[in-house]
Amino acid sequence: MTFHLENADFEVQPEGLFLFAALPEDFSKDIPKGTTALCFAVFPSDFRTVIGALQQIGQKLVYDTRAKQLSFGPEVCDM
Repeated sequence: MTFHLENADFEVQPEGLFLFAALPEDFSKDIPKGTTALCFAVFPSDFRTVIGALQQIGQKLVYDTRAKQLSFGPEVCDM
């Protein structure tokens, strides 16, 4: 998925968009207990945009305070 920002496009890999979550036991009578769901980790908003920790996986974000500009690109974070 690509976020189209004012001066750049921020590309997010699939691992930054989806997460597995255990459903609560009382979620639904029709879903077996212990079921894990695949969740889309993005939600719509008319007033705010949040790029969270999942979307920042494998990304380097730099803010130039003099130019007041955000830049980013892929970053290998494995140790």
